[in-house]
Amino acid sequence: LDRRLGRRLGFAPSSGVEVMAVEAGGPAGTAGILVGDVVVSLDGTPTPTVDAIHRALGRWPVPREVELGVLRGGELRRIRAVPREAATPPRRS
Repeated sequence: LDRRLGRRLGFAPSSGVEVMAVEAGGPAGTAGILVGDVVVSLDGTPTPTVDAIHRALGRWPVPREVELGVLRGGELRRIRAVPREAATPPRRS
C-alpha cells in the first residue's frame, strides 16, 4: 500500500495486499476484483499480508459470501465474493 494513499485513507503502510493476478471465472474475477486492487480487509478483519488472507479464508465457511475491503483508484470499495474450495492438484504417479 502506497504510504501517501494509506495515510490519506487512514491505513498503515503495511495494511493491504496488492492483487497481482485474477483468474477469469474464479471467485475474485466473478466478483469484479481487478489486478492492482489492494485488499485491506476480509469481512471487516484487516488483511495486512497474503498469509492473513489465506488464514481467514481457511476458516471461512465455503460457499458463504464474504465482503472484501478493496482500495481501487484511491477509493475504498466493498466487494462481495463467494469463495470456493481450492482445486486439488493432480497426484504424481
